[in-house]
Amino acid sequence: MKIEIKILASIGLVILFHFTSHAQFERYWNVSMNSENSLMGGATIAGIGDVGSAYYNPAAISRAQSSKFALNSSVITFQLNKFIDNESGRAFSTETLFTVPPRSFSFMFKPKKESQVYFEFMSIIRTEDLLYVDEGLEFYEDVNSEMAGDELIKGDISLASRYRDSYVGGGIGYNLNENWSIGVSMFLSIKNFDQTNSLNITIRPTADSFYYEGESGPAYTSISHYDDAISINQMDLVWKGGINYLAKKVSFGITFTTPSLRLSEKSFVSSLVNQTNFRSPETGEIESFIVQDFQKNVNGRIKTPFSIAAGGRFHTADDKVQFTVTAEYFFPIAAYRLVTGEENPLSTDPATYERLPVKDFLTYANAADEVFNLAVGFRFKFKNEHYLYSGFRTDFSSRAGWDLEDLAQYKVTSTLNVDLYHVTAGATFRIFGSDLLLGGQYSYGKGKNQAPLFGTGDELFSGGFARPLGDAGSATLVQHKFSLFIGFTFNFGSNKEKEEIEDL
Repeated sequence: MKIEIKILASIGLVILFHFTSHAQFERYWNVSMNSENSLMGGATIAGIGDVGSAYYNPAAISRAQSSKFALNSSVITFQLNKFIDNESGRAFSTETLFTVPPRSFSFMFKPKKESQVYFEFMSIIRTEDLLYVDEGLEFYEDVNSEMAGDELIKGDISLASRYRDSYVGGGIGYNLNENWSIGVSMFLSIKNFDQTNSLNITIRPTADSFYYEGESGPAYTSISHYDDAISINQMDLVWKGGINYLAKKVSFGITFTTPSLRLSEKSFVSSLVNQTNFRSPETGEIESFIVQDFQKNVNGRIKTPFSIAAGGRFHTADDKVQFTVTAEYFFPIAAYRLVTGEENPLSTDPATYERLPVKDFLTYANAADEVFNLAVGFRFKFKNEHYLYSGFRTDFSSRAGWDLEDLAQYKVTSTLNVDLYHVTAGATFRIFGSDLLLGGQYSYGKGKNQAPLFGTGDELFSGGFARPLGDAGSATLVQHKFSLFIGFTFNFGSNKEKEEIEDL
């Protein structure tokens, strides 16, 4: 007979599934550069020389009104994650996080002499997410029918996750004529991902003995312990190309982003599974085993997709009021090995090794669904060189319907399938020829069909190799996030181009 863990065979993936948003491989529009682009929801593919042009549309670099030096930073981010059990409606866990989100640096160069070529250099922390979680529970429930009465269930888990993606590079914009411009940019992407998690589950009997298929014996305590760690450090190249059309009352742009080209990487993985006193479904005997391995310098890679974006900008002749819209389509990424572990017979005893359903159990799999995001933005000039901004953008997860295909037997990183919606607002003020930016962003997400935090799960012991697997659909995550940010842009050089734009 098998022990049914109705609460938590899955306390492990509980928190693992809980916090995917903090290892954001699967979300592409979470970037916030704290510039005018960000205040308008990122809807600036058809922009005119903002300090984020090399990232959003390099063709807009050549629309710069002057040379610019920009330094932007977030003051603070407050985030609330709340887990709700679908059956009881009760909130099992609430996490409150305070962080300082990404910073960005930009330099746009407008030649003093008449030239159709403009340059921009950028350094941004595109994504930076940190998370440290410690959870536990303790209660009585009858989960082992071999023993009379309830058992005392004690469990705890700790998770530490960090993901950063930094971009360093620049772009060139070229004016074909007064209406059309083209541009290209290249970035060195430096990705660092580290995640460790530890799970402990103890099932303590309250009875003195067990009774199983006509046999009896002294009561026993069952213990499960898991430790997993994964680390990926890599450098990639990413290219962006764009076209921009600028007219008196309307402009539009198109941008494409290439998949990342890996230059170098270094990865590490380790895993420990230690189970004590569980009834084997194969032999019927009470068994214990340990599976443990670590591997350095394994092959690892975080892939990013090819994408195409298009946007339009509609504005009054004096450019006092403008409305922007942007859409971007991200192509899917077929299932691939995020980290490729090797088989190692010395990871456990020979009998247990033969029973392992996955011999290369240090391998992690990943994939990405197609994603279509939309953003809208609004800008209003309320005073000479003073502007108000607002924006809205979607930020959909690429794991909504992903298929790992023949790699489904492998581990995946801690993940959360939740779509986010971002609302931004702020203003820029011209002070002594430079711009001060103040703004904020509110993000909301509600993800259903999440793995349970402390809910039902499959058997803890299965086929000689246990992994905590949660039941999808048993929990809902509600996420709220609010960020405050500030930015400075120092303008210098000629503003003649601005006059030319307004005369179009």
